[in-house]
Amino acid sequence: MTYPFISIITATLNVEDTITRTIKSLQDQTDKNFEWIIGDGESTDNTISIIQSTKGLNIKIISEPDFSLYHAINKSLKIASGDYYLVLGAGDVLEQNAIELFRKATCSTKADILSAHVWLGKRLRRPNRGRPYLFSAGAYISSHAVGTLIKTDLHRQLGYYSYRFPVGADYFFIKTAIQNGCKFHGCDFIAGEFMLGGISSTDKLSVVCDVFRLQVETGENLLLQILILICALFIRVVIPKYIPSLIWGTSTSAKSANEA
Repeated sequence: MTYPFISIITATLNVEDTITRTIKSLQDQTDKNFEWIIGDGESTDNTISIIQSTKGLNIKIISEPDFSLYHAINKSLKIASGDYYLVLGAGDVLEQNAIELFRKATCSTKADILSAHVWLGKRLRRPNRGRPYLFSAGAYISSHAVGTLIKTDLHRQLGYYSYRFPVGADYFFIKTAIQNGCKFHGCDFIAGEFMLGGISSTDKLSVVCDVFRLQVETGENLLLQILILICALFIRVVIPKYIPSLIWGTSTSAKSANEA
């Protein structure tokens, strides 16, 4: 049986402090039948020299200015040789057998999109988590980066990542692909660890707004999505930003009054 070749895509910009974790996890793979494509935004630190000095990996590098994460990924996709690709952020790590298990799963399932379990900090996120009207593409996949393998030809059929969604283009593409009949499969293994701290895990307001827009554009009920948007803004933006300060302020005032 011939397993498909895989392209791993990493968008980088001045990531000399985190890229070595990713490099080691790729060097440690039990299956080395993959290429690693670097879409670099013209880093000014040692990112490119670190990658160029890496041994034992099949590496392609694009280093030129780009205007977004998805621009870097799209450029990388256009030179990808893999039948499937996996996005891996700088600082993300794969389990040693992740590539091996993904390649085997493509043959046994014949799926266009496959998603495995991913560690987000201390939390393990699994695929197949709910309904699309509530979780968008998150109803299917665990995480776009680290956890989801996508057939490269889908982009030639359906287009590349849209620049209209600064942080949600991956969800928009995956949900659209599945709506268009692409076969999805949830895998029962852990692919690796997603490094927290990027825009998708820190800029909650942008994420919530992007998800609302893509949900409406993919045909979900507008009124229901407005209600979900309000709840999401309160839970993910208002509470984390304002409630702790209100509690702290109240506690501080009470403490001052008691001391007086």
